[in-house]
Amino acid sequence: MATSEWSYGSLENEYGGDLLSDVDVKELFDKAFYEVTRKLVKIDFEKTSDEREKEEQSLLNQGCRELIETKGSMNSVVVCQFSEELYRFITTTMNGGELPSEDELHLYLNEYMNIICGFAVSQMNNLTGTKSRLSVPQYFREGEHLDVSFQKKQRQRITYESKYGMLHVFLFYSFQND
Repeated sequence: MATSEWSYGSLENEYGGDLLSDVDVKELFDKAFYEVTRKLVKIDFEKTSDEREKEEQSLLNQGCRELIETKGSMNSVVVCQFSEELYRFITTTMNGGELPSEDELHLYLNEYMNIICGFAVSQMNNLTGTKSRLSVPQYFREGEHLDVSFQKKQRQRITYESKYGMLHVFLFYSFQND
């Protein structure tokens, strides 16, 4: 497994109040997924370099997926594709060690996405002095088509591996002044 090195230093010292660049947005979400997942469900993610573009459409339309949007200074769509073992571990851990019913699984993944993306968006709002708000997360089961227009100007992908499986995070975004 190929990994890349990165650190989670103080973003405030590095980025002041300027509008964030592509790399900064990816770093904010990377930090949020890594730190919040570690604290919330005790999983250590390893970021991998498995970012093959040809798999993007396939991953966006298979397996368990969550989608959340932001509106405001940054308009974005964040889509996460979870391996089955990973999403079951996350939902079981968030439900106090009990696997939720199939009808409740999405509620725990929605909350997981709200917490992580809320952390990233709050950091961005604080760093830039601007405002973006989150939508209600949407859950997509295997076989459900994810029908969203990704006509945003910027695209980023973060892939994580853990002992419970893979998480692919897709960021599609533009800034209000783009």
